Amino acid sequence: MFGLIEIKPGTFRGNLVNEVDINEYIKSYSLKTNTRWCVESSKMSTRFVCRKIFKCHHSSFHKKTPKENNKGKSKNNLYVKDGLPAVISIQNDHNHTVVSEEALSYLRPTKGLNIQFEAYFNSGLGISESIRIHEENIELKHGINSTELANAHINPKYRTVRYWYDEWKKLYLGPHSGIGVNKILEEKMYEYEKNNIIVKFQKDPFAITIITPIMQRAHNLKFAKDIAFVDSTASCDSQSHSVTFMLTACGIGAVPLAVMITKGQSLDDYIVVFKLLKEAVPLAFCSLGYRLQFLTDDSEAERQALQYVLPNSKSLLCRFHICQSVWCGLFEKKNSILILKIEKYFMENFKHNMIFQAYFSSRTYKFTGF
Repeated sequence: MFGLIEIKPGTFRGNLVNEVDINEYIKSYSLKTNTRWCVESSKMSTRFVCRKIFKCHHSSFHKKTPKENNKGKSKNNLYVKDGLPAVISIQNDHNHTVVSEEALSYLRPTKGLNIQFEAYFNSGLGISESIRIHEENIELKHGINSTELANAHINPKYRTVRYWYDEWKKLYLGPHSGIGVNKILEEKMYEYEKNNIIVKFQKDPFAITIITPIMQRAHNLKFAKDIAFVDSTASCDSQSHSVTFMLTACGIGAVPLAVMITKGQSLDDYIVVFKLLKEAVPLAFCSLGYRLQFLTDDSEAERQALQYVLPNSKSLLCRFHICQSVWCGLFEKKNSILILKIEKYFMENFKHNMIFQAYFSSRTYKFTGF
């Protein structure tokens, strides 16, 4: 805390002795008054150790005030002798409200708030989840619809949290692409091995295979050798990486066997990542080394890669994709199939094959409830 004495209205003497003290005082004053101050000028002179003029961020920076001639007064000043060399002049007459939602949203977040959000990121939360949790904590502390929710001192804007998240991700996870990705993977390899996580990656073409301890246990299940489900999701990030999941079925549902990340969804990408899977778990699929049957999406590259890497396995197409292809073919204009004929016969059979139990009326032309 700073010691202040008011010598006249709006003018104080305080124990600020350097530029650091000035900046700390302005931060403290901003927090207490819900204002934001910008440096208009910072001049060096022989009369002052440090002199800064601050103005509200809503004000103009072109106003000038007459300078008082204090030549020769510093040596005989009683306040300087008492350890109060700083002169603080405050003009608290704003031409705008300082408690509105818009005015509060322009305030700068505190440094401690940045550390708090880094704790959210370290616990695995993303940007939206961190903001939601933080706002819920504010509501628990100050109540619902409180003004603190609009105060950027304690509840930062989305773009601020986005910037913090990008900086945190760059520091702990590395860049999105390039040499930095491979470097951060090599640095974290010891940490993965320490936690019994198998990570295999290749630089060109870029591919990663991840086997967690739960996945390693799943490979030892008896039904791990019967059938596996392979599903890929494209364009998962700004670099358009593809994530492929491999799962098996058991008494409690689907159990993951591997997670694979590739640059794209070409045949070469899938071949590389499936080879990394064999390298990571040589005795996979209940020590058989290969899966008897793979149930895949309608991806020719994916099926050919499985046949190339695991030639003893058999690839099956998911029933959903079969019905989807048939249904799309029925509605193609070149096939000239009437809507009424589809409505009476094909729709009920299609829903029956997809294991949907829904009532379908033959009197309507809209397939409601589907």
